[in-house]
Amino acid sequence: MKVKLNKYTWIYISIFIITLSESIFINNRGLDNLFEYIGYGILLIYIIISFFKKDNYVDKKGNFMFFIVILILSSIGLWFQDITKFRLFILEFTILAISMISVLSVNCMCSLDIIRGGAYAILIGIITSSLLGIIGGDGIIDNIKAGEGILGISLGLNGGIVFKNYYSADLLVIYISLYIYGKYIKQKSIDKLTKILCLILCVLSNSRGGLLLFAIFVISTNYSIIYSISKKYRKFIVLLAIIIIGLVTVNIFNNIILGFSTYAYRFRGLLNYLNYYNGDSFHMIFGNAESFYDKSNSYVMAVRSTTGYDGSLEMAWLNILIKSGLLGVLAYAFIFIRMFKLAVKANDKVISVGIMAITITLLASSLVEAYIQSIHCIYGMMSYMAVNGLYGCDLKFNSKEQKR
Repeated sequence: MKVKLNKYTWIYISIFIITLSESIFINNRGLDNLFEYIGYGILLIYIIISFFKKDNYVDKKGNFMFFIVILILSSIGLWFQDITKFRLFILEFTILAISMISVLSVNCMCSLDIIRGGAYAILIGIITSSLLGIIGGDGIIDNIKAGEGILGISLGLNGGIVFKNYYSADLLVIYISLYIYGKYIKQKSIDKLTKILCLILCVLSNSRGGLLLFAIFVISTNYSIIYSISKKYRKFIVLLAIIIIGLVTVNIFNNIILGFSTYAYRFRGLLNYLNYYNGDSFHMIFGNAESFYDKSNSYVMAVRSTTGYDGSLEMAWLNILIKSGLLGVLAYAFIFIRMFKLAVKANDKVISVGIMAITITLLASSLVEAYIQSIHCIYGMMSYMAVNGLYGCDLKFNSKEQKR
């Protein structure tokens, strides 16, 4: 693949740096935060510039107002809590970054080529992390706890990334980006090989969560079936399908996913928190950062020592509740509602299916990992940008068609 320098190079550089911030080598040397701030600093500046430039086909006023609403809902609770200014800055930066990326990046990846380029920036970041892990002696293989691997295998490839689940999620978003590019533009030989490689590496990572999300994405791409249904019955069929999928999902979650000790462990973490604070309306509404950040124990241990050790904090919605309360949960609900609406509003079938599949997969990930509200893994942020970018592509294409 030829590397060409252009105005989008800064996007690729930022994505590469953010991916590299996930590496074990960088984390073990205490440089992860520095890499994150540099990477996101570059990315956010580019998002602002691209959003306000003249040849923008999106509703700037509407999107900016929605961004403000999300930002306020997610951060207002922090201002009522007793936390240090340094912690307030860090949490506000995270919220600002996610709010901007999830809403204002509509014109950031406004072509399938940019989305494809972003995928290869992540891949180069993973390759670099793997090499650093080998050269620095940090390793590229994890030892897995009993009961957490697949088929009893106790080793998993992490590709030099700090968590094997992060690694598998990075592989997933590469696969997603190249899959959509292939569907809309064309299947390039190098892209086919890369997708196959991503699947193989995900299996080798021994990440059940990663394989589950891969499966959900592949199944979600069959959303295109609705276009074969007459418009007269389409809304009814879609509503019926949503109800059926919802019932099946609840059944699978209750009887299969919770059957795995690791996922049940995560779900209990959320239940423990809700049970412990169900009578504390202030902290439930505005968040509870003051109780768990900047304590003698780490954030994770501070939460578990309060709510119970029989649960963990991987589920995204628990972290949102702690950081921003029910107002934050409402903000993320609005973000996902908007994403589903973008899928429905898109005129191009391939783009509509792509947005829907990415959204469903990202939403599913929130039940097992914290990707939707964390800047520590590129998967969530790249998914937001891909959804917005695909919709921006749709708007640009239809604007050009109308001018003809």
